[in-house]
Amino acid sequence: MESMMNRSNRVILDYKAPRSPRRAKSSPLHWFVFGAALPVLSLSFALHMGDAAAMRQMIEPGVFESPASLTPEETTGILRLTEQTLAGILGNDWRNDSVQLLGEDRAFPFAAADDPFTDPNWISLTVNRGDSLSRIFERFELPREDLQAITQIGNYKRYLRNIQPGDEFRIKMGDGGRIAELVRDIDPLKTLHVTREGEQFQSELITHPVENRQVTAHGVIKSSLLQAGKDAGLTQQAILQLAEIFAYEIDFALDLRAGDHLTVVYEGGFRDGEQVLSGPILAAEFRNQGKVYRAIRHSVGDGSARYYSPDGTSLRKAFLRTPVDFTRISSGFSLGRRHPILNTIRAHKGVDYAAPSGTAIKAAGDGKIIFKGRKGGYGNVIEIAHGRHHTTLYAHMNGFAKGISVGSSVKAGQLIGYVGSTGLATGPHLHYELRVDGVHRDPLKVNTALADNLTGRELKAFKAQAASLLAMLESASVTRLAQGGTTSTNN
Repeated sequence: MESMMNRSNRVILDYKAPRSPRRAKSSPLHWFVFGAALPVLSLSFALHMGDAAAMRQMIEPGVFESPASLTPEETTGILRLTEQTLAGILGNDWRNDSVQLLGEDRAFPFAAADDPFTDPNWISLTVNRGDSLSRIFERFELPREDLQAITQIGNYKRYLRNIQPGDEFRIKMGDGGRIAELVRDIDPLKTLHVTREGEQFQSELITHPVENRQVTAHGVIKSSLLQAGKDAGLTQQAILQLAEIFAYEIDFALDLRAGDHLTVVYEGGFRDGEQVLSGPILAAEFRNQGKVYRAIRHSVGDGSARYYSPDGTSLRKAFLRTPVDFTRISSGFSLGRRHPILNTIRAHKGVDYAAPSGTAIKAAGDGKIIFKGRKGGYGNVIEIAHGRHHTTLYAHMNGFAKGISVGSSVKAGQLIGYVGSTGLATGPHLHYELRVDGVHRDPLKVNTALADNLTGRELKAFKAQAASLLAMLESASVTRLAQGGTTSTNN
């Protein structure tokens, strides 16, 4: 069945501009009607712009709050429209800075050692895009000779050169308008302190003590995993880690439902009583459509950490549920599908994931590249062998990731290329195939567990460690039921 997008493309391709009709002569009556209608049109345009502004305010992530009158399905639809469509309507700058799906996580602001606003001699300077220390000094008319002296300090000079938008400097002014001290918080653990000594400056890197505690957070899915995690007080990094832990069990694009619950126990770093760091997830529980999934972090013999179910079974499977962040499944596995271009009945031996051109494609499992190149109607293709029995194929790619070549080894989740529409394709999507001993299988129904389950002494040690974490998950569930909402506690 053709998608709406495909039909839209056909209309555009088949469109022919009509011939321009012969222009009729204007009459006085025409000008009278135009003059009378002009004020009405102006008023309508103004009202329309006001509505557009109101709509934009309603659906921007940083402003939008789900009204009680909307059902979860309606709310999800609004948020999906925001993510996938508004960039094309309002431009790439529509997104509120408070919602970022990628990039450095700065979720926990931390208190400065000295509050610049309690002393009038202190000023606070924020780094803007494109700023350097020299530009900041010029913008705030600070002494150039102090800039030269500060940049000559030998130790920790890199902390003054490597600055990012949003970073903050605190400067104390002394006698004669000269700089007496400069402070920059590098991260929650380190602060650079520069002090004047005559005409020179000395630098010191102060390390702040951090207390580690186990923090429990709980959230309820209302519109998205991202929003539920943020409501529970999780950082963006922790939310992505949670999705990665259960990536082999839950398809967060298709399986998520309003009312699903998440509970997370993670290591938090506290400074002066305030949480400033979010460490790895130690234990997690996800209730999806009535089914309960639990994961416990455990360090294995080689020093790496993996996640296991309470009985010691590895949560990691042979293949990811989805190798791409997709908008929708545009075509499933079928032995009798009508081809959208060839208009013939032929088997569709894979799954098509519709996604914007350029979306990252990930290897579905560990393996070795056995083909990279052009393959007929498939367009640009990568094939990966996963051991002796399984292979996966990724077609219609726009391009390949750097460093990917035949013979290269890849890990599950590793970037291998980008979504495109090369070959016989009606629009950008990933065509994904899975073969078991050369026979095509439905990727949505086949998933083989890896043989790295815990046994013997390792299993005994794991269960001893997991007992306290499972108790914390259980306690959080009881607290949630009592309070009926999002919770966050630390011990």
